[in-house]
Amino acid sequence: MRRTVRRKALTGMLAAAMALTAACGGKEADDAAGTGQPSPAAPVNTDPLGKYDPPIDISTVRALDPNLKFRSGETLDNNIWTRTIEAELGIKVKNEWTVNGAQYDQKMNVAIASGDLPDFMSLSPTQFVQLVDNGELMDITKLVEQYGSPLLKEYLKSDGGLALETATVKGKLMGIPTMSSLLDSSPILYIRTDWLKKVGLSEPGSMEDVLRIADAFTNQDPDGNGKKDTVGLLASKELWTGYPRLMGFFNAYHAYPNIWIKDGSGKLVFGGIQPEMKAALAELQKLYKAGAMDQEFGVKDTKKVEETVASGKNGLFFGPNWAPLTTLQANKNNDPNAEWKAFPVFSADAKPVFVQNSAPGANASFTGINKNAKHPEAVIKILNLFVEKMWGAKADPQFSNEEGTTFAFHKYPPVTLFAANKNLTQHLKVMEALKTKDASKLNSEEKGTYETILKYKGGDSKSWGTDMVFGENGSYTIINKYKNNNQVMKDEMYLAPTPTMVQKKSTLDKMSDEMITKIILGAPVDDFDKFVSDWKKLGGDDITKEINEAFAARK
Repeated sequence: MRRTVRRKALTGMLAAAMALTAACGGKEADDAAGTGQPSPAAPVNTDPLGKYDPPIDISTVRALDPNLKFRSGETLDNNIWTRTIEAELGIKVKNEWTVNGAQYDQKMNVAIASGDLPDFMSLSPTQFVQLVDNGELMDITKLVEQYGSPLLKEYLKSDGGLALETATVKGKLMGIPTMSSLLDSSPILYIRTDWLKKVGLSEPGSMEDVLRIADAFTNQDPDGNGKKDTVGLLASKELWTGYPRLMGFFNAYHAYPNIWIKDGSGKLVFGGIQPEMKAALAELQKLYKAGAMDQEFGVKDTKKVEETVASGKNGLFFGPNWAPLTTLQANKNNDPNAEWKAFPVFSADAKPVFVQNSAPGANASFTGINKNAKHPEAVIKILNLFVEKMWGAKADPQFSNEEGTTFAFHKYPPVTLFAANKNLTQHLKVMEALKTKDASKLNSEEKGTYETILKYKGGDSKSWGTDMVFGENGSYTIINKYKNNNQVMKDEMYLAPTPTMVQKKSTLDKMSDEMITKIILGAPVDDFDKFVSDWKKLGGDDITKEINEAFAARK
């Protein structure tokens, strides 16, 4: 599975303010955007994979993943993808600057302020809105239609067109959105079942059972070393962007922090200010006071939390579908006797439970093309090449990864695109192939997953994580049940940030995170009510009004 499932959260979702900003000020997309027509200076091969002759140069900027590794002598500027893009398309990509991923937004903001923009670039939702409003991005509607390959167009619509809508202004496509599956963001409960046996408890069937397990994992020495050094419920201080996350816990109490949901009248409201939040906060506070939640919560970041799991000091958390590929695999490598199992989120009462999913614009970025780019169609051609090499009729696994290594070649290209629901589809197809022992209908990525699971079944413990994600009892088995049982609470806010969101959302989000953390650590639960009042007065009511007006205008 591609680690694209794990995406860095940037800013809030794309909300329908594009319609608002276009109507009430700012430059019209019709007038300010480029036309999407390539420069007439040289004829362009209109074949989706046609090569430039002579070759051309295009510029971009990149965020560096500190964990991204390269073969000896290779770099972001010289690797299997850069060489192939140049050899097959005649395109040489120049990185004008690179910066650590955590600093990318700030560096990009400086570039936007100075007007020093490359030919194409990755943009956060807020940056995307800003550049569209300033008339600095090209309308790429015709570019995609004229130069996009059939497979690229299929992938762009693989979520039913929702992601494309986030990047569309007044009917014009102003960027390439990150494709994401709503289902991929579903929270999963992970529990060490070998520890359950040691403390004499059965697998959970309710939230009450989960709380009991958290207490036992804290107080009954599940690792058997005679010390009280294990952690019950574990969570990162980065509540929504870190890992493990707390969304699943809140969902058990019918609370949906950090997303927008519909109320009884069909209006959109922010889940993080609804009264159901208090019950979840009260229970988390109780767990923390009892010592059944990590006592370093609020201090530990994702890296430290992952170390806690990998070192065998935790056996219970809510996390993403890919957790077995990273942290849990690390724990398994350190302790071959460790046994983990994926469980669904359980309801805290008799009401049905729904798990929250991020909207297509959430945790996303957009590839914007400078309206002054001489060869804007080159970006589309690179995307065509990417999807063809990864999943096309002549897909080649050498462009994805290298067996037995941690090289993630699919992260090297300057622009990428992944089908929205490919991971669930992969799970279902691989399960069928394992059942029938027939892998002939699998593409190269699916076949790689199939073969890795067979290795695990043959005794290769290093392949355990893949089986725990895509296998019979893996995380996608849980996600498929969520889907089939209609247990998904989707984020209804899937367009561009409204004007007030651009100005105030980050401040309101910080207020929310601080309130949640303080209450868990012991502040009065009723502080939530004051937070709600402040949130509404400091911009929340304005955002809610703008969102609902924008959605009403689209009907």
